[in-house]
Amino acid sequence: MAYIPSAIANTLLDLARENHHRLDPMKMQKLVYFAHGWHLGLDGGPLITEPIEAWDYGPVVPTLYHELKPYGAGEILEHIKEFEPTPTGRFVLVAPTVRDPSERDFLRRIWQVYGNLSATQLSAMTHRPDTPWSQVRKSHPGVRGLVIPDELMTAYFKELAQQNAARLAANSSR
Repeated sequence: MAYIPSAIANTLLDLARENHHRLDPMKMQKLVYFAHGWHLGLDGGPLITEPIEAWDYGPVVPTLYHELKPYGAGEILEHIKEFEPTPTGRFVLVAPTVRDPSERDFLRRIWQVYGNLSATQLSAMTHRPDTPWSQVRKSHPGVRGLVIPDELMTAYFKELAQQNAARLAANSSR
């Protein structure tokens, strides 16, 4: 099941708080990118319902960018709120989160792997040669608003998963 980006962001914000960490908008963007990429690469399908774009400074979910822009480079202090319809035809403001236990466990694992890294470290990881972001930027230099195709992310993260599995197999046979 794919989620609106704010549900993933709010869940990651909860995980950060549980682990006594602070999140800024740049780190949030990178965590959502890695979560979506790994979800695709591990055959879980898309994690978010919106495309990720290859902006100058890395992968960005535009709606998240606009929601988190007021924080600048500072700490995200509140959940992102969305309007949700009620059965009576009215709307209420809610903070969407991921409730499915297996998807929460998946996001918890993403946090365990990437949560202790800084926004700058995560950004550097997305800029490495042959990452989906760098492939899109290289093939269309200077063009803004280019979507990083899910197919490209799937192939990249599937390859990373295979490399990790091979490394674990080699280490366990020692």
